[in-house]
Amino acid sequence: MPSQAAVDNKALNDLELAQERTVLESRPQRLVFETTNRCNLRCAMCGQSHRDFVGRDLQPDIFRKTEPFWDTAHDASLFGWGEPLMNKHLGEYFDLLAPRGPRIFVLTNAMLLKEAMIERFLAGGLAFLNFSVDGAKAETYNRIRKGANFDTVIANIRKVVERKRALGVTHPHMRMVFVGMRSNVEEFPDFVDMAAELGMDEAKMVHMIAYGREMVDEILFDHKELTNAVLDEALRRAQTHGIRLTIPDRFDLSGKTLLEPAAALHKKCPRPWEEVFVQSDGKVRLCMLSKDIMGDLAVEGVEDIWNNERFQAVRATINTPRAMSTCAKCPQYKEMNVNDRAAFIQVETTLPGTRDAVPPQPEAGLDGGAA
Repeated sequence: MPSQAAVDNKALNDLELAQERTVLESRPQRLVFETTNRCNLRCAMCGQSHRDFVGRDLQPDIFRKTEPFWDTAHDASLFGWGEPLMNKHLGEYFDLLAPRGPRIFVLTNAMLLKEAMIERFLAGGLAFLNFSVDGAKAETYNRIRKGANFDTVIANIRKVVERKRALGVTHPHMRMVFVGMRSNVEEFPDFVDMAAELGMDEAKMVHMIAYGREMVDEILFDHKELTNAVLDEALRRAQTHGIRLTIPDRFDLSGKTLLEPAAALHKKCPRPWEEVFVQSDGKVRLCMLSKDIMGDLAVEGVEDIWNNERFQAVRATINTPRAMSTCAKCPQYKEMNVNDRAAFIQVETTLPGTRDAVPPQPEAGLDGGAA
C-alpha cells in the first residue's frame, strides 16, 4: 500500500499537472523500469519482430540510483519492450521496492513464470499482474505469439489463480491483455469469457500498432464498424460475468473531417509530469515509445534529471500543436486519438533501445515540431 508520503506526493503531482507547471515541487508518482528489452517471443505485431533491439538487462547499480524516489512513488511498473522474467534481478528489484509501499505492476507473457516467483510476488504484495494473451483459441494465440504455447500459458495463469485462492489473498489484481487486430478481434468476446472462467479480475484490449509494413492491413482503424460491434458484445459479456473490462474508445462513424490541426493530435498526455521511465540501458525517457533522452542515470542523479531543461521543455509543449514528432501521433493506449489513422502506423518510428536509435543533440533534446 502506498505510504502517506506517496499519497501526499500524488496529490501535489496531480495539482501541478492540472496547473501545467514546468518545474515541479512534486516527485514522479509513477516509476517505470524496463527490466530488460530482451524477449523470449517474437510476436507478429510487436516492435521486437520489426526492429533490431540491442539486448540489455537493467543492472542493479542503475536501478538503485532511483532510490530517492522510492518512498514517494505511488506506483512502480516492471516492464518495457522485453519479458521482465528474463532479467535474473527481477525478484531482487521487486523485493527492494515492495517494502517502500508503491503499488507494483508486472506484465508478462507467462511462459517463464515459475512457482518460486509466484510465491515471491504473493508474499511481497504484488498489486497488479498482467498477462499478455492475444487469442481465445490456441491456434490464434500460437500463430500470433511465435515461440509461445497457449496451453503452457493458460496452465501458468491457473497456477497463480489457484495459489492466490489457497492463500486467501485478494492481491494481485489479475488482468489479461489482448492486442486487437483484424485477424483476432472477433475472438475478443470469447477472450472475455475465458478471462472470467480463469478467475481474472479484468480483461483489457488495446489496439495493435503497425511497426512493420506487413502489419498495416491488420490495423482496426480500417475496420471501424466491426470493431465497435465487437467491443459492444465484449462489454455485454463482461457485464454478464461481472468482470471489469477496459477497452479503447469506440471509433467515430460520423465521417467528420478533423479540420483543426490540434484535433488530430493525441489526448492530453500526463506522462512528463507523472512518470519516470528508466530504460534497460539506464537512459531516462518520456515513455517506452519515445526515442528522446531526458537523462542518463549512469552519469546523472535522478533528482537532477526530473526538472532539467529537457523535461521542462517537454512539459511546455507536449500538449500543444508544437509537440515533438515522437509524441504528435502518439499510439499509447491511454493517449492515442483512435480517429487518427496515422497513430496506428509507426512503420518509420525509431524505437528506444534499437540499433537505429540515435540520441538527440545535447543542446536540443527535442526535434521541434509535429510531423
